[in-house]
Amino acid sequence: MTVEKVLTEKGSVEEFQSKVLKLKLFGSFLSNPVEKSSILYKTCLLYHRMHYNTILTSLDADKLRVIRKDAIALLSTIKADSDSLSICILKNIIGVINVIENSNDTGLLLENHNALKAVTLHSSDVILLLELEIIYYTKNFINIIENSTFRIPNMENAVVLYYLDKICEQTTKFDQIKSSFLKFYCQIKFGKIQDNEVLKFLETLTKNLTFPNATEISSNNNQLELDWYLCIILNYYDNFSQENLKKWEHIVTLIISKTFQNATVVGIASKLYYKFDIFDKSEVFFNNYRIYNEKYLEFHKRYEDAFSILNLANNVQNKESIIHFVNIIYNCFELNIISKKDSLMVFESNKFNSVTIPKVVNDILVDSWIVLYEKNDVNKNVDEAFYCLSNILQLNLSSEMKLKYEYEYAYNLALIKQNEKACAWLKDKVLSVKPEFNLKSWLLLAIVESSKEDKMNALTIANSILSPLEDYDGDGDEGETVDIPKLSFKDRYYYIIFKFMQLDIITDIHGIKDSIELLTNLFQLYETLFSEYENTELSVKNPRFSKQYVLQLVWIQASKMYLLDKQKADALNCLHELSDIKAQFINLNALNMKGFINNDISQFELVLGYEPTNLIALNGLSNMLLAKQDNKSLERANELTALCLKLTTGINNNIQCQFNGQLQYNLYKLYVKLGHSRELQKQVLLTTVENLENDTILDPWILKLI
Repeated sequence: MTVEKVLTEKGSVEEFQSKVLKLKLFGSFLSNPVEKSSILYKTCLLYHRMHYNTILTSLDADKLRVIRKDAIALLSTIKADSDSLSICILKNIIGVINVIENSNDTGLLLENHNALKAVTLHSSDVILLLELEIIYYTKNFINIIENSTFRIPNMENAVVLYYLDKICEQTTKFDQIKSSFLKFYCQIKFGKIQDNEVLKFLETLTKNLTFPNATEISSNNNQLELDWYLCIILNYYDNFSQENLKKWEHIVTLIISKTFQNATVVGIASKLYYKFDIFDKSEVFFNNYRIYNEKYLEFHKRYEDAFSILNLANNVQNKESIIHFVNIIYNCFELNIISKKDSLMVFESNKFNSVTIPKVVNDILVDSWIVLYEKNDVNKNVDEAFYCLSNILQLNLSSEMKLKYEYEYAYNLALIKQNEKACAWLKDKVLSVKPEFNLKSWLLLAIVESSKEDKMNALTIANSILSPLEDYDGDGDEGETVDIPKLSFKDRYYYIIFKFMQLDIITDIHGIKDSIELLTNLFQLYETLFSEYENTELSVKNPRFSKQYVLQLVWIQASKMYLLDKQKADALNCLHELSDIKAQFINLNALNMKGFINNDISQFELVLGYEPTNLIALNGLSNMLLAKQDNKSLERANELTALCLKLTTGINNNIQCQFNGQLQYNLYKLYVKLGHSRELQKQVLLTTVENLENDTILDPWILKLI
């Protein structure tokens, strides 16, 4: 229910104030409230502005002075006995800014600390925030070290957790902490506690645990304390050891048998099993965890802590729950979410980093969007990819992670032939930030640049990248900028693809005779990069991570060029060399090449048996079947109809096919032969022209190694 509805339907000022405080504790703020004149609203707005310029973004002294001036002015309008909470918040604002300007000016904060005791209990979470803020800025850590009853707040109180973590990071002597909950939290999050120690601690807690009777379920202190410890493990612990799996199973079973519907331990079990790839058990426990939380929602009209549930959903990669709780959280805390409709327009609207919240909740939301992005099949739902990426980029990312997903956004633009956008995005967001040691981004830029009629930009990029390698002599001279022994497998692969691009562009500009003269350089480059390189990343699951796979690509490139030059015998010799390479996988590219050289339909059909949406095979099959002499037989009609079905299936299920001009043109010719409506023919022809205009020398898909 929105604040507007609350005020309209119930006239509840208390609910409005509760909403304001809830968002303040989380780190966001209420937008467009009805009660803008409320003292508490004005106070919390100033408080949010202070946090924005201290803990959410880099410190801005000039803005803080303005905020302090506004806080002093607002404080002067409040009667001393009318709104004690607003007064305490305003004094904290003024006091914090005083300390930031002068570290010794702690008087107002210390005075305010004593005044907090008189504030009503219904604002206890806000009081805790004010207390921790005062402790942090006055450095009186003894106040939290000596607090034996301190408990870890929910993740939704993200600003509170921010100050708690800042204090804990500076409290190195964890043994002095009187609160066993805080000590356990510090040991797990900031210490070096081992898995055996965590298990031993839990064994001690459960030693005298008994199943509660009906009157004890919500009041049994042993059970409540255990659950507070378990919440810390669920939210922050991930150091489970494989050798301790049986011990963890024993503890989990014991706790379940001695507690009543303990959702937290069920969540821990789901997390534990997922880590060790026991997915069926993980799923069962996660489903039970969700059921318990839905029951809590039914009785209390709210989730106990939506972020804890989302955090676990991230850990076990439960897509359905992630989507559900991401939407709840964005709505509940009034965060800006970019819709699928707008996700392709973030560059034009300059909507970047518009969700600014404390790190603990920011990182959970980042993980959520990343899981959704990685679980999405871009072939079937490219809109979903842009939706996830644009929302990842709204959050606070490390510089390395930001570059990674800025690149992914550009890559997806290239997949749908938005070449100009991809080019601008790469230059502005990626290569301007990290121009060096960024082969993948330069290769993608060269690919999208190759869609232009004048391909000199793409060729210049390829020549510039390849030049240091082709002059490499292995002696480590100062002029050499590429340290080949330290190159990753992926970068070695990208250099080879750059060479393919260079050869293909030269063919396009100057003709096949000029590019064939450079084939020797291609094999020399392969030798330079791979001859002495032991590939440690080879696996059955990822056959592309092998130098055998790359060598096959090299021979296929050579075969393709000889075929283009009408040297069929040499093209076949290349395939013969390729067949001698020992590899534990079938190279579909090689089968396709054999089909083109020998005009052999069976090779394309064999490829489509393995991969029904293989773009090269679909085009090869189409070219051969469409070139056959037409007749009016039923067999010919069935043949063309079957081909039409194959092409439409490819277009509907493979993004390469959907945006390939040649395949669309083949579909257009099929529609003409089969007598489809003029309107449908026109629609396909328009798509064909658009895609052909945006075709690149290489398909961006070649950049995907996995």
